[in-house]
Amino acid sequence: MQLISALITTSFGRSGARTTTSAVRSYCGNTAAFSGCGLRNNQSLPSLIPVPAIPHTQFGRAFLKTMTQTSITSTPSTTSNPPNIYPYKRVKLESNPPPSHLAISNKVIRTHSGTFQADEALGVWLLRQTPAYYRAGVIRTRNPAVLEDSCDLVLDVGGVYDHEKLRYDHHQRGYDERFTFDENGDDNGDDHPNTQITKLSASGLIYRHYGRTVISAFYPRLTPPQVEIVFNELYTQFCEAIDAIDTGVDVAPTGTVLYRDSTNLSSRIGRLNPRWNEPSDDDGNGPSPDERFEHASLVCGEECLSILSNIVESQLPARQF
Repeated sequence: MQLISALITTSFGRSGARTTTSAVRSYCGNTAAFSGCGLRNNQSLPSLIPVPAIPHTQFGRAFLKTMTQTSITSTPSTTSNPPNIYPYKRVKLESNPPPSHLAISNKVIRTHSGTFQADEALGVWLLRQTPAYYRAGVIRTRNPAVLEDSCDLVLDVGGVYDHEKLRYDHHQRGYDERFTFDENGDDNGDDHPNTQITKLSASGLIYRHYGRTVISAFYPRLTPPQVEIVFNELYTQFCEAIDAIDTGVDVAPTGTVLYRDSTNLSSRIGRLNPRWNEPSDDDGNGPSPDERFEHASLVCGEECLSILSNIVESQLPARQF
C-alpha cells in the first residue's frame, strides 16, 4: 500500500492526495476495507519513491488494482531470482591490476628489429591476450643466435613455420599457407574449396592457432559453435586485410573485390615507424623503434577489439532473428 501512496502523491501532488484518497476508498469498497489497506481517512500521503505519473483513467485504476494484489514491504527482499547469464559480456583483459584468473607471463616473444609492419604488431598483441603469453615481453632482433637462445616463440622472422616448435614466419621459399574453412567453419589448414585467396602473414599464422583462445579469453561464455562463427567472421572482416597487404595481394586485380580493408590499419601502422630524418628530443635522443612498436601493437589491438566486440555483441545476437 505504500507504493500506492507514492503513486497518488507523485501523480496528483500532496495537495491533491486528500482528494484522491476517495478514489482509493471507493476502490477498496468501504471505510473499513480502506483502513485495512493501511490508510486513515483524509490522511496526507507521503511520497516514498519516485515513480512516473499515472493518469486517473481506467488504466490507472487497473494498475492500482494490480498493485494492491501484490505484497509490498518497505525493506528489500532477501531473496532474488538467479541472475541472467549474458553471454556477450566482454572481459577486460587490459585492466590494471590484471583479472584475478590471469598471471603475467614470464615468457618472451621474439620478432624482427627494424621497420615494423601491422602483421607482427598484431601477432604480438594477439599472443599477449592468451593465458600462456599474457603481457609477455618482446625482444626485437634479427640475430639468429638470439632467436634460438632460450626462445619461447619466434614471430615473423627466422624462415620457419612450425607450430610444434613455435616458429611462425611466412617469408621462406615455398610457403603457401592460407586460411581455409571446412564444412564446420573451421580453419584446418587443409586444401578446401573455401580456401581464401590470401596467404597468411605472421599475424594470420598466429590467428590460425591462437585466435579461438583470444576470442574465448574476451568472451568466455560463448559456446564452441559461437566461437567458430566469430573466428571466421573476425578473420574475414579484419585479419585477412592485414595478411593480404603484407603478402602483396591487390584488393581487386581483375575487377573483383577479393577482400575488405575497413580500417586502413596497415598504412597507419607503417606511419608509426620513426622517419629517417625525425629530429631528436632536447636530450639528443632519437625516437625509440621499440617504443613505437609497442604503441603500434596497442593500436592493432584497439582495432581488433573494436571489430571483435561488434561481431560478438551485435552481429552474433542478431542471428537469433
